[in-house]
Amino acid sequence: MESIMDIDLKNPSRQPSLPRRRGAWRSRRRGCRRGAAAVEMAIVLLPFLLFIFGIFEFGRFVMIRNLVENATRDGCRLAAVNTDVNENSQNARTADIEQRVLDKLAGQSLSNLEIWVYPTNSEGRKLLGDWTTANYQQGIAVQVTGKYKPVLTGWIFSSSVTIDCKCIMNSEGQ
Repeated sequence: MESIMDIDLKNPSRQPSLPRRRGAWRSRRRGCRRGAAAVEMAIVLLPFLLFIFGIFEFGRFVMIRNLVENATRDGCRLAAVNTDVNENSQNARTADIEQRVLDKLAGQSLSNLEIWVYPTNSEGRKLLGDWTTANYQQGIAVQVTGKYKPVLTGWIFSSSVTIDCKCIMNSEGQ
């Protein structure tokens, strides 16, 4: 940079250059980039919102899955303690088990909800017969199957997800 001593008074075109104002150059550039911030925000905001809503939807799915597992376990426990080979005893019926499972689901709707109660062998395979007359230490299974429908259906999430839970406990009846 030239000092003040280098100024040539006879030739004004050779004057030292002054630093340019940056604001003047920016104001000319602003006119052509007027909507760029809005476009950039729209490009970034859409994936961000999809990510956030995906997190909420996954959390809701895990909550529903946990509710179904706990309801199945509770229904199976009710079935296991209410078996007796005596015809005179007050046993729970299949409708009681189904109602217990529905109560534990706390109003969360699953489409095509099916609840099965059946006796099983030691390997967990379904046996013919009624679960209410299961022998002591014979397996009783409660199986709940339903379709979970996400709140955000569309491009990313599938239309429904099947939830299938099965619980097997040994009969405590005599």
